[in-house]
Amino acid sequence: MYRDNIVQFRAINRAVFLNRSHRFKEDPVFGEILPRFCNDDITEDDILFIKSRYIKNKEVTLPEPSKLRYACATNEERNAVSTSMFLRHLQATHTLSDDLSTECPNHTVMIEGTLRYGGRKTGMICRNLRNMIYDTCGDADVENSEGKRAAPVLKFYHNVPLMMNSNDRIDENLANGTPCIGLYIKLKRGVQLHKENWEGFMVNTVYAHEVKYMICRKEKEKDTDPDEYFKVEPKNSAIKILSKYLGNLPIKGINMTQFGAIDNIATTGHKLQGVSLDNLVVKGWNYGCPNWIYVVLSRVRKLVGLVFNTPLDSTKDYRPTQELTRWEQDLKERLEEPLFKR
Repeated sequence: MYRDNIVQFRAINRAVFLNRSHRFKEDPVFGEILPRFCNDDITEDDILFIKSRYIKNKEVTLPEPSKLRYACATNEERNAVSTSMFLRHLQATHTLSDDLSTECPNHTVMIEGTLRYGGRKTGMICRNLRNMIYDTCGDADVENSEGKRAAPVLKFYHNVPLMMNSNDRIDENLANGTPCIGLYIKLKRGVQLHKENWEGFMVNTVYAHEVKYMICRKEKEKDTDPDEYFKVEPKNSAIKILSKYLGNLPIKGINMTQFGAIDNIATTGHKLQGVSLDNLVVKGWNYGCPNWIYVVLSRVRKLVGLVFNTPLDSTKDYRPTQELTRWEQDLKERLEEPLFKR
């Protein structure tokens, strides 16, 4: 289906179009509004109805912290939200201190990527450069040899939302973009956690190459779905770093050992496609990306599960692109196949 990162639409030989979605069965009014975004029938009343979920409205409140999920326009915004949420986690569970004797809860650990110059199997890059990367870069700034984002520091705690970031295990249904929950890590024999100061809090820390594996659970669509657990091991890859904090000059020639997963508290609209959620906070609206707003709005099962930090602009054009409209019409005329033949 893909060649040189371009979808080969002519490779599609069958198409089934769904006229209704069971995702909105608990909120049919909301479910009736969303198709109008796709059909260019959205009304001003529809926009006003959706705008009722603006955070400054009196009846709108944020979900409890453990259920918070954010939709973001960019990966840089994603990283900022994730960092802020991790700080809130530390404020709730850790003691503000720079004393190394401070007790650190064992449910939280900073997994620092092991950074070495390319070709070397031992010895890390100099401490100053290493700390600069850890302190100023997120996965939005680091790309591995597969062209995937890689986290210089994976902020791990029990029940942290994660997303698989590799296609190495497609045969196990663990493809790039698979959402999961991080549960535990297993250290290699003889390894002990050390403490580091992060934003004024002492936090347990370990290098990725010192971790044998972490245990994760696939995120469930429904509470009745069975639990599916799996192990993830760290792997080594060449990386390229491009950060505004480092002058936007690409840094190459470095290898990093890290887990093929990134934080998923905040998610871009692209990665939200196909996901069903109970709660979603929209950080801001990406009006410049066609269909982005429809994708984000349609991720939640009920309108009450949405919260907006910025009100939806009723003056914007929400019509799908002409290219998408023509492509869908072409599929319907050439390839549409009824799901149930009479």
